[in-house]
Amino acid sequence: MPSKTNSFCLNLLRLDFLYTESSKSIGDAPSSASVSFWKSVEDYGEMIDSNLESVMQRGVLIAEIEPQYFLAAALASLDRAVPIILGNPFWGAVEWQSFSEQFAPALVFGLEGRNLSNTNPVHFEASDRGLIVIPTGGSSGGSLRFARHRWESLKAQSAMLQSFLGPGAIHSFCCLPLYHVSGWMQIIRAIVSGGRIVLHRLDKLEDFLSSVKASQRNELNEFCLSLVPTQLERYLSEHSGKGSLQNLRAIFLGGGPASEELLSRARENKLPLVLTYGMTETAGMICAQPASDFLSGSTTVGRPLNEVDITLEQSQGVQQIKLWSPSLFYGYWGDPERDRTQAFSTSDFGRWMGEGQLVIEGRIDDWIISGGEKINPREVESILLESEWVDAAMVVGKASPEWGQAVIALIVPSASGGLDCEGQLRAQLKDRLSVYKQPKSIVYVKQLPLFENGKVDPSALATILSACQ
Repeated sequence: MPSKTNSFCLNLLRLDFLYTESSKSIGDAPSSASVSFWKSVEDYGEMIDSNLESVMQRGVLIAEIEPQYFLAAALASLDRAVPIILGNPFWGAVEWQSFSEQFAPALVFGLEGRNLSNTNPVHFEASDRGLIVIPTGGSSGGSLRFARHRWESLKAQSAMLQSFLGPGAIHSFCCLPLYHVSGWMQIIRAIVSGGRIVLHRLDKLEDFLSSVKASQRNELNEFCLSLVPTQLERYLSEHSGKGSLQNLRAIFLGGGPASEELLSRARENKLPLVLTYGMTETAGMICAQPASDFLSGSTTVGRPLNEVDITLEQSQGVQQIKLWSPSLFYGYWGDPERDRTQAFSTSDFGRWMGEGQLVIEGRIDDWIISGGEKINPREVESILLESEWVDAAMVVGKASPEWGQAVIALIVPSASGGLDCEGQLRAQLKDRLSVYKQPKSIVYVKQLPLFENGKVDPSALATILSACQ
């Protein structure tokens, strides 16, 4: 393998950290799988080295569907400190169009069969060496937005979490997508702390954990798991009262609101949930509640992690969360680099409980967070309104024990649409939007629940949603 710019890969290779679904236990890393994985890292590295000059100028897009290939591409890219762009291979046409308006990657790992048209690419500067660009929701019109991070900010978050957990490496069972900050940071924590990472599908995880438990190896309590509420809901529905998750070191829960009913079930199953608060802009969690507090009945997101400063400022009648953290991002792609000594104003609002415990009460903006994904309702509405069958549309989030928030579309049908156009509407949405943005329910109404001034009538909206399954 070509000479290294740093030792990320070498450190991980010495730890022999990669385990797969075929492992019989956590301690059994099949030599063939290990050799194959590191051969993939080498292959990706050789592709980068063959195009190094253009990669430094235009970056590398990592959008592999299979997590082991995504991970291999990530390690090869980190090892060479080239600009990295994380991409969701399941984005729809709207998102890829937005991507192409912002980037023209020199190398694309993944996306076989998809051609990216680059309409107005902005090249990376020499100072962008080692930049990691992570998608984080969007802005008006469906445009993708990307947070810029560097090794320093990612390493800082890992160090804060390690301080919260206590001595020892951070080992992870990773069931989250690696293009998401919650999955990506599990790679970084393994590197920083000298930990191990097991890549596994959540629907197959229980069988694997049970086999490890049956082997009488005392290893489960060394590993952490990160979930969004949707995943936890599905797991408990299938394994309530008989699962192995209670044996883990910690289960980090974030990515959106969790219902009281879901948290109660998790407590009944004695799951070591660590309720968290964080975002892509902070490289993940910056507040965390010890599992012991959760099991005792607390539902706050805990206290700020080491070195994090959070203040609440009155805004629009609520207490807006402003924060500073050594893990803060360097600004959004396309914007000037932000002053990282300054606090970051979030769109969240909350309150303090006794002994400095933070409670997240909602969002100032109207974004919907469903299954851990951030959705702009205006984007979905604009596509619905393009249809000849729709006169007016409103897209909102409704509290859901499975999704955190479920995407609900209120439709005023046109004269030509009637009430039998749902199939056509769903086909139209399927062609234009990612799966997670598509409404869970379409509700037909005579008029949208609005006041005369165009603002939402909360009472009328609540009545409609209460009748929605």
